[in-house]
Amino acid sequence: METQKRSWAGIRQEIRRKAREEIKAIEEGRYGNEPLSPADVNIILIGKCLELYSRHYGAIVDHEGNEVTLKDALEEIRMMV
Repeated sequence: METQKRSWAGIRQEIRRKAREEIKAIEEGRYGNEPLSPADVNIILIGKCLELYSRHYGAIVDHEGNEVTLKDALEEIRMMV
């Protein structure tokens, strides 16, 4: 059985949405009442966004049908967050 391919463009939209949701949750005190450092917020966001990527690992393709590697995805996620 072949794995369903997912477009990187679609996954990026989900990542952006997840990042916005997570920022809101952080601001509402999900991780305590003390403000988090920008570095901590960045790591949390990258981790949450990588969760989305990992759900479809090996089946995410770019607009040309080429697999989007973890390295490439991580670089783009870092730029997005």
